[in-house]
Amino acid sequence: MSSDRRAISLPVAEVTVLEDRALVRRRGRVTVEAGRARLRVSGVSPIVVDKSLLGDLSASDARLVDAKVVRERVAADDVRGDDARALHEEIVLGKAGVVALEDRMRALKAECDALAARLSSLAVELAVDASWGRAVTSPRGELFGRLVTRDLEARAAVAALDVELDDARQALARKIDRSRASKRLDSSLVASLDLDVEAKEPCELELVVSYVVPNACWRPRHRAVLGDGKVAFQTEAVVWQNTGEAWSEVELSLSTERPSLGVDPPRLEADPLSVTKRGALVVETRQEEVERAGAGGGGKRVVSELPGIDDGGEARSMRAPHRATIASDGRPHAVALGAFEAEAEVGLVCLPELLLAAVTKATFLNAGRVPLLPGPVELVRGGGPVGRGSLEFVAPGEKLELGFGPDGSVRVHRDIEPLKDETSMLGSWVTKTHDVRLRLSNLGPFTRSVVVQERVTLSEIEKVQVSVSREETSGQKVPDENGFVTWRVELPPLGRSELRLRVITKRHGDVVGG
Repeated sequence: MSSDRRAISLPVAEVTVLEDRALVRRRGRVTVEAGRARLRVSGVSPIVVDKSLLGDLSASDARLVDAKVVRERVAADDVRGDDARALHEEIVLGKAGVVALEDRMRALKAECDALAARLSSLAVELAVDASWGRAVTSPRGELFGRLVTRDLEARAAVAALDVELDDARQALARKIDRSRASKRLDSSLVASLDLDVEAKEPCELELVVSYVVPNACWRPRHRAVLGDGKVAFQTEAVVWQNTGEAWSEVELSLSTERPSLGVDPPRLEADPLSVTKRGALVVETRQEEVERAGAGGGGKRVVSELPGIDDGGEARSMRAPHRATIASDGRPHAVALGAFEAEAEVGLVCLPELLLAAVTKATFLNAGRVPLLPGPVELVRGGGPVGRGSLEFVAPGEKLELGFGPDGSVRVHRDIEPLKDETSMLGSWVTKTHDVRLRLSNLGPFTRSVVVQERVTLSEIEKVQVSVSREETSGQKVPDENGFVTWRVELPPLGRSELRLRVITKRHGDVVGG
């Protein structure tokens, strides 16, 4: 890079993070002389989108003539000059030390081998002396004892020297690797902004430069704490960025805009119609999500691309209440966005078809001034986490339902008992009947009030009819428009309760499947 430009400081002041990119604004005050000033801003991300670079000046008698991104590869050598020479001398001394230790090791091992051979021959001679009745305390026996002592000392010295030699070899290897790394020409890509400003007279102006960088994104995350009939709700933005520049103490904004979608209308395709021969009516059972307005649980969407942030169809922008520091390391960084506390209606709900347990459900309103965006929710109760849930889009003032884990004192059992099938002799209808039996028990010392829901299949065609026998159903309950049968059960301490639901299914003979 040319050195005829004046280096200036233009720190990152504002960052707006979108779903897959970020808009960075650098701001600072600069003093320029009359004429053209050639300025340079270093430490810029090398992955800046060049066509997104914009500049603005506050002074009316000055103008920004040119702004461009300049990139260059620079060597990233590890050792230079005197350090390299000192490292070379250390390697030479290290090699000499290793050679000396290896010589000592060979001498000690040779001594151990000689001692072992001498002790073996003395042992044979002592055995001969013992066969002739000679005393072990003879000069030959005393020599054997001295050799055994020396052999033990030599073997201990070999073990200690082996550890010392291994450490010396590892230290030498590290120095050799460092020396090789210093001779390898590693390089990295750096970038800077070159700005040309023309002023009619000397002045101090405020310079603002903005640009777009990829490798940055954010997603919402929530935390709900239940206690004493209230829910403390907190919302955070989890930000990732690996742009090559650090965002230190910046004003952070989070946006749900999607500029990458473009403005092209959807493509129209032909929808051919055809006639098929009428045959047997084939039916199948499918699961369907029930949407409840005002409960914060919109139906799940099926998308063909990587899911982003559901903003309810309206682009939203939120500003963090405090300045944030986001390092360029590709790791998640949590930034607080907002919090509120709301009164909650707490109760036990049991859906035996899905889970054989009574779950603590809290129903409360979004008391914040902004909507809650979809994302994971950390559930906390009793001073500790009880699990994780998920949240759909919740508007301000909308009702929200969250489950805070099962109640360990309530036990639930569910059995399906098929009854006798009946076939009409005069017609072509087949009737099948089954009972759903639910048994609940309370093992705790306190009374538990549990809302139990069981879902009944709904038919969309006339040749399949599903109904509930009111007389044979506990409490003479009937399903609502969504097929849910609801009971409220009061379980005293160590108490039990049993519920029964009788379902009758009539199917015409033309129907195949089920």
